[in-house]
Amino acid sequence: MSGKRSGTGMRSLKKQQLKACRQKLAERREELERALGLEVGSCGGEPETGDNCLKEAQVSLSLQNRERLAMELRAVESALRRIEHNKFGVCQACEEPIGEKRLLIVPTATHCISCQCELEERAKKRGLVFNQT
Repeated sequence: MSGKRSGTGMRSLKKQQLKACRQKLAERREELERALGLEVGSCGGEPETGDNCLKEAQVSLSLQNRERLAMELRAVESALRRIEHNKFGVCQACEEPIGEKRLLIVPTATHCISCQCELEERAKKRGLVFNQT
């Protein structure tokens, strides 16, 4: 993850590919915002059975799901900001372009494959689960 080089990954993406990434990100943002909005009141009310353990488990799962959705929403919004500031498609570690195929599949990617693998390997050695794109 060294060898810093200035340049943008956006140069390697064709205009229509960048437009496709932006569209995919905008659509996902809308889905996430809608899902987070719909879930706001989903835990309310007492279960008919009165089983507090079940209610606590449901609330816990709902909170975990909301946090996962909120994290994904932050990643989507960050990618859209990178597009606006001409920094989309540049690895945050080595500053090399992120591959076009990777960006089209995972438009929230912040690292090239090489740096992502290195990050995951270091996390694995520490016993951590690394789930970034």
